[in-house]
Amino acid sequence: MGTNDNFGINLVKQGSVMMAISQDGNIDFNPSANKWVRIVTSNTDGEAQLIVNGRVKSLTGFRVGNSNGITLTCSNGNQTLGAPRIEGGIITQASCSTNNSDLAENYASTDNLAPAEIVMAAGTAPTAVTRATAAGREKLMGVVSTEPAQTLGTEQVPEGYPIALTGRVPVKVNGEGGAIAIGDKITISSVAGVGKKATNAGMIVGTAVETFNGVGQGSIEVFVNLMYWSPVTSNFLQAQSAEFATVNVTSGLTVTGAATFNSAIVVNGHIVTGGGAPNYTVGAAAGAGATIAVEGNDTAGTITVTTGSGVTAGSLADLVFSHQYGKSPRVIISGQDDASVSARVYPGAKSLSGFSLSTAQTLAPNTTYTFDYFIVE
Repeated sequence: MGTNDNFGINLVKQGSVMMAISQDGNIDFNPSANKWVRIVTSNTDGEAQLIVNGRVKSLTGFRVGNSNGITLTCSNGNQTLGAPRIEGGIITQASCSTNNSDLAENYASTDNLAPAEIVMAAGTAPTAVTRATAAGREKLMGVVSTEPAQTLGTEQVPEGYPIALTGRVPVKVNGEGGAIAIGDKITISSVAGVGKKATNAGMIVGTAVETFNGVGQGSIEVFVNLMYWSPVTSNFLQAQSAEFATVNVTSGLTVTGAATFNSAIVVNGHIVTGGGAPNYTVGAAAGAGATIAVEGNDTAGTITVTTGSGVTAGSLADLVFSHQYGKSPRVIISGQDDASVSARVYPGAKSLSGFSLSTAQTLAPNTTYTFDYFIVE
């Protein structure tokens, strides 16, 4: 056969051309079902006609599909890569879309978990979970996703379970906490892996976006939002800020920090002050051998002065608050008997940190005087 002769090669099976090499060097491949061309691999694929193990290189680039591109499937199978732009053999642009609604991460488990089950940290490894129990409520990790839109950690935990981190997923629930309304918080029930309406403070897996009548066991859509939650009807209310029309406290109310009231405060019981007692020293005006006693705190109390000898006008006692005021306080002093009222004492040397029990007259020596005080800022 000379160099100018025309030739071609056809591989024919039962009258059908399977592969043809034309005289121009073109190779045509027309496989039937479950037939393919394999390059450096023994893998099989019932849908692919070209299976390559290695790089496919072109010096001029590839044309994939038509001007609208070609649809490819992302690695987790729940996303679609549409209309890619291929320049110089490299995909430079594509769009990704999904009909699913949650983001998940793969976690390993020794349990045979099922979709929609609530899980908690196993404690054996950072990427290990187990079916959640009521005793492990504070270790809740999320929900086994039914069909996540995107799954993270598939290389670190390739055989794991997709645990929803955020988004909307089905969750198994029962009626232990009562019927579930939209907006109710979901936590773990006494049945392992099954949720219920949260009625007391603790960890929750999310917020119900579907209702459940509370009969038996079912499955509802829940927006995953793993967090610590406390209902306003519980014995303890913890919040950085909140607004309430009415708050009824039947036991005790503890406020850490400043509390601001923009209206009247009505007290139907007693006002009881507390806090540390002020420090004090005997003033020079009380005389030699004088004694001082203070019972109370920075807000209210009683000062008892027993004068000594050599009494003069001036400071009978100097008090220092256990906690400094924010601005100069208002101090009210009242005598508790006739002699104390006649002593005509007043708060002198007022400051943020204290005041003096002062008098402008000389008191009787070796005499006891008693004064109550009340202080506000």
